[in-house]
Amino acid sequence: MNLIDVAAQLSAAITLIALFWLTVRAFGRHAGWGLAVLLFSPLAALAFGYSYWNDVRRPLTVYIASLLVTLGLALYMFSAWGGWELLQTGTRVHQGMQANELASRDASNFLKANLVFAEHSGLDIRNIPEAEYARRHLVREAIEAARQATEQEPVEEVQAAPDYDFTKKVKSTEDTGYRLEFIPVDVAEARRYVGSTVKVTRRNVVEKEYRLIGATRNRLQFAQRNGSGNFSFSFRNKDIEKLRVLVKRPK
Repeated sequence: MNLIDVAAQLSAAITLIALFWLTVRAFGRHAGWGLAVLLFSPLAALAFGYSYWNDVRRPLTVYIASLLVTLGLALYMFSAWGGWELLQTGTRVHQGMQANELASRDASNFLKANLVFAEHSGLDIRNIPEAEYARRHLVREAIEAARQATEQEPVEEVQAAPDYDFTKKVKSTEDTGYRLEFIPVDVAEARRYVGSTVKVTRRNVVEKEYRLIGATRNRLQFAQRNGSGNFSFSFRNKDIEKLRVLVKRPK
């Protein structure tokens, strides 16, 4: 927890104490004023303070000042956490949902903003409808791209990993000048390989094959297909011991 978080929590606590102080003064005048200040502040607090300024100027001043500070700090943290980018990209995804036309770039940008905001704020917003829609869209795009790629050259059947079945065909390398190979990469460089097939080894978990669909500073997001459909999930970078990416290598 950084200094800004502590200041925001302290300011919010002072605001609540000042509101309680002001509410007690309001009930001392009339029950109606007390309920109004308690339920409809800050507007009711301002109206009460205007009517009885000489009696309530101290609690009202503390309440209004601390409320403004709290709102200012909250707005600052929202901006620092990427909240505005989340709102902008979320709006584009929502519009894409309504029109059934979503650009892959908008879906990818929204998922990145979603993960960044969730990591900083501690709010679990990764499973909201827009995020699920964007993840499904990217998975469909990845599967379609793989299907189109296999149709451009001769293919051969291969055995897929037991828990991964995005496609059962890969390009044949018999008549081409390259071969497909998994190479190790640094987890910090994973964002360069979004959209690629990867193999992931985690602590106490055997290596598994997924599709990399997103990357932030602290997490990688993957997609997988099983018998019931496509689903996505994320791992923290520090939990990934080894990451290998499928690339083309000259023969």
